[in-house]
Amino acid sequence: MQDLIDNEYPFLFITGARGTGKTYGGLSHIYDKVKTGDIHRFLYLRRTQVEIDAVADETMNPFKKINIDRGLNVTVKPIRKNIYGFYDDDGLIGYAAALSTFRNLRSFDFSDVDVIFYDEFIPEPNARPIKNEATTLLNIYESVNRNRELDGEYPVKLVCASNSNEMGNPVYMELGVISKIERIAGDGGGTLRDPERGLMIVLLKNSPISARKRETALYKLSGDTQFSAMALNNEFQDNDRDAIKSQALREYKSVPVVTLDGVAIYEHKSRNEYYACQYNGEPQFTTKARDIERFNLQYWFLWNRYIDGELNFQNYLTKRIFLLYNKAR
Repeated sequence: MQDLIDNEYPFLFITGARGTGKTYGGLSHIYDKVKTGDIHRFLYLRRTQVEIDAVADETMNPFKKINIDRGLNVTVKPIRKNIYGFYDDDGLIGYAAALSTFRNLRSFDFSDVDVIFYDEFIPEPNARPIKNEATTLLNIYESVNRNRELDGEYPVKLVCASNSNEMGNPVYMELGVISKIERIAGDGGGTLRDPERGLMIVLLKNSPISARKRETALYKLSGDTQFSAMALNNEFQDNDRDAIKSQALREYKSVPVVTLDGVAIYEHKSRNEYYACQYNGEPQFTTKARDIERFNLQYWFLWNRYIDGELNFQNYLTKRIFLLYNKAR
């Protein structure tokens, strides 16, 4: 985590198996950077206010294990409604806030924050979605970073860490990196670097901690399950390869049946089959709620084709977008 956090990329996203030290290593190193004066303070971010309120309970303090192992005394205290502070024996070292309620903190001064650590940024499958989740995260970054780069200062470092719950999560969808991550995931993990965007995405692999955990009681019980694949092997839970098949586009009619935001769906020339592939043109239907409703009313039969195995997809991204348009079903 030290090497990852100290690299030159201002935007760092890390997914890894459960309990491999992402939060522990990240916060431990950020604490050291505060104490050495490399940064002023940090912002610890979670998705919901419920999660942040739980942090105020000492049993849920993310520094609890770090305190024990390193003999520290980092505590959490309320500062004002919806925001908490991390304190050690020398005073305030950081803040804790939630993505879902951050809009209520616009008047709060975060100019002393140099690092944002967004913990568990990928929601679990049963988590309630947050409206415009990815855009909200970018707005938070803008609120904290402000114009410091225009004043010749370094940008705020955004470190996002999570278990591999969902490849098609709101942040990765908004950043448009799903296809690249799909290739990395297919190789068992690795690193995506985009210097022009200042972006680095890491899919951790071959964790020695995960290898040891494989022999513990829970993972002996869970065996070869989707949970174990996520928790030990860093495999995304939603990376379902069913219906993802490469097709020769020349076998399909030249004009698509319909175009969505990023997807065109074509009908086969002779068989009752359809094929969805990536599309960069102007879509007939956007991802706005009204457009999704219109699509479901006019093209309901495509869902039936999918259920019957008569609709295939170029890759995971096209399937994920199609399912997004049909999520209300």
